[in-house]
Amino acid sequence: MGHSAAASLSHLQVSHPCLVSHCCVCVLSPHAGERPPITQEEWLAEFAKYQQSPEFRLAHAHMTVEDFKFIYFMEWAHRMWGRWALLMG
Repeated sequence: MGHSAAASLSHLQVSHPCLVSHCCVCVLSPHAGERPPITQEEWLAEFAKYQQSPEFRLAHAHMTVEDFKFIYFMEWAHRMWGRWALLMG
C-alpha cells in the first residue's frame, strides 16, 4: 500500500481489521474449519465484498480477482498457521 493511501486510511475511525492492519483481504471468523472460497461464484462474491472496502478503493483498485486470490490465500494460510501454532504452543 502506498504511503498516501495508508495515511488516508489511518484517519478512519472504524474497528474493521482491514482498516487497522492495512493489509486484510479475507475476513475469517474465529471458528475452526474456516475454508477459502472454492467455486468461481464464491470467489467473485468474496472479491465483490472486498471491492466495497476503503482499502480497495484507496490502494488496490487495480487488483484483479486473480491478484485477490493470491493475496487471500497468503493471508488465509498465515492465519491457519497461527491457529495451529497457538494450539500446539
